[in-house]
Amino acid sequence: MPMDLWLELTSTGRLDTDIVLKIMFVILFFAGLPLSTFLYSHIRCMAQGLTTIEQMAKIEFQTYQLLRRRHYDSDLTAQNQQQRGQLEVEVEAELQVINPFHQGCWNNIMQIIGP
Repeated sequence: MPMDLWLELTSTGRLDTDIVLKIMFVILFFAGLPLSTFLYSHIRCMAQGLTTIEQMAKIEFQTYQLLRRRHYDSDLTAQNQQQRGQLEVEVEAELQVINPFHQGCWNNIMQIIGP
């Protein structure tokens, strides 16, 4: 097919518009996939009142806390079952990251794009 396109271009000096539109649709579709995920992540950050760097730090912190919790769970033995319940409550409370700038989803978006 690419050779046919090249021969058509060299012989007539132009390409069929239907073929060009089909090719461009495929190219733009695959270019739009990563851009739409990028847009989604930034809209989510905007709604939470976070910058991209703060969001990444929050994810890193939560991952660290989760790994720490798994490490504690593996260290506890069967004789420490009572401690296990108390530890889970303490570790679960540690997983909460509070953003002091969060004003609610709608207010965060309005603060960035304006009324």
